Amino acid sequence: FTPWNCSHYSTGELQHSTPNKGEREMILAQLQPDLNWPETLKALVGIVGILSIIYLVFSVAIAWKKLFGRRPPIAEELDRLEKKLHAEIVESHSRAYKKSEEARSQVEDLRKHFDAVQDVIRDAARASDASLRDLMDTKVGVVSLDLIHVGRQVAGLQGQTELQNQQLARMDSKLDRLAEK
Repeated sequence: FTPWNCSHYSTGELQHSTPNKGEREMILAQLQPDLNWPETLKALVGIVGILSIIYLVFSVAIAWKKLFGRRPPIAEELDRLEKKLHAEIVESHSRAYKKSEEARSQVEDLRKHFDAVQDVIRDAARASDASLRDLMDTKVGVVSLDLIHVGRQVAGLQGQTELQNQQLARMDSKLDRLAEK
């Protein structure tokens, strides 16, 4: 039984027939099957109970993980590493500064020592010049031996001066490299 007569559908004529009251009740009876409400209610309560248990299990698992399985966030880890690196950088800068100050004081000591050596060399040169004049004036043969000795001392002092100049240049270059770092 169909409420509409579709036999003339292929010809393009669609005829509608209106179902009577008995036919309507029969259609509604087919649409609404007999339900056993107590069993349906039990099934719905069971489904809601199962879903509640699943929700409870997931809630407990999430709470458990929050309480006992907490791992520090990345930001906290990065902050900790940043503080550690900052402390290392500050420490290395302070060590470099101390080393540069020590090198600077060593260079100053070398400069003072170098100035003292140059003063000794000047005094020795003056003494040798004075000795040479005395020798030339007196023309004593014994004095010529002293002159050779003084010349050797002057040559030795000049060698020491050159060595100290080289050491001073090396210290200046080291100080420059430390200052650049």
